[in-house]
Amino acid sequence: MDLSFFPWLYELSNFEDDHVCREPSGLKGQALTLNHRKRPHNPFINAGGLMTSSLIFHGGPPSDRFDQVIKLWGKSCGGEDVHFNNTVYLQELKKADRNRALAYFMQEKKAFSKNIDLEKTLELYFQSCSLEMNCESLSVVSATLANGGICPLSGDRVFSPETVKHCLSLMSSCGMNDFSGEFAFRVGLPAKSGASGGLMVIIPNLLGICIFSPPLDESGNSVRGVAFCEKLVGLFNFHLFDDLIVRAKDFLTSSKIDPRLKKDEEIENKTYALLSAASKGSLKQLSRLRVLNVDLNLGDYDGRTALHVAVAEGHLDVVRYLLSHGSDFSKKDRWGNTALDEAIRLKKKNILELFDHADFKGKSV
Repeated sequence: MDLSFFPWLYELSNFEDDHVCREPSGLKGQALTLNHRKRPHNPFINAGGLMTSSLIFHGGPPSDRFDQVIKLWGKSCGGEDVHFNNTVYLQELKKADRNRALAYFMQEKKAFSKNIDLEKTLELYFQSCSLEMNCESLSVVSATLANGGICPLSGDRVFSPETVKHCLSLMSSCGMNDFSGEFAFRVGLPAKSGASGGLMVIIPNLLGICIFSPPLDESGNSVRGVAFCEKLVGLFNFHLFDDLIVRAKDFLTSSKIDPRLKKDEEIENKTYALLSAASKGSLKQLSRLRVLNVDLNLGDYDGRTALHVAVAEGHLDVVRYLLSHGSDFSKKDRWGNTALDEAIRLKKKNILELFDHADFKGKSV
């Protein structure tokens, strides 16, 4: 997989908008255009890559600068090999007309800093476009970004948290070429596509993914990679704004899975939803919980079950429903009281009559 889309990452927070702006261009990456300030729209398009190549490790000899780029990649993937594809490099040189035109166009508009050697900048850019890394290693780079800049394999800090924040913000708004807005709407995750058919996806504080499937769509993104991302957020609540609807108290509003929840947190959420439904007398919500295979005998920290709560609130229909579907009337809270004891204590006559006529094996109530 080529690494043409990452020459801008190192110390990204220091790339002020005097050199590179932070807006999606809405155009193809090779478009011969700058924004109204005569600057590249963002670091991901070719003009932005050329600009950041002029800034990265600025001041050193070209060979040393490229060596530092390779070392940075190696560090970000936990020491895996980063290769240089000489064939790709020669192809980049052969098909360099558009990039050279962009570079000289930017120079004419005085976009570059003073004393920039344009040929050395182009050379570093073409070299960066010719790096190779396999999917497994690049997934570690993705995980490094998801982990706030710390490589999960080595434990080394590769990028500052500020750099990662800026990087992921740009990936969210500009990382998928002229499909970036649509991708943000459908998938809602920071991502960056490569011309080789690669796709990096970041789920902050959870995981990083690298996908490789060469057939590209009209925007230059992996067709199957985009489809995979849509399937992923359709199954899991990974979209940036899924948390607005998938919360502990209303997780039933979505069928999506939250793998970030620990087992005890998941049980707590289900218990809360169950006892809340019993307290409100919501048969509809209880029915939905049962369809989701939630144990109707779950209890809170006091050992009070949905049946205890429904009895205390006097919800006869809920008590009948719970008994009909296997709620254990003999379960005791931490004070040793069963649901029947609760009905006696609170003098719930209609519920006591129900208990008197109930077959507690759930055959008839």
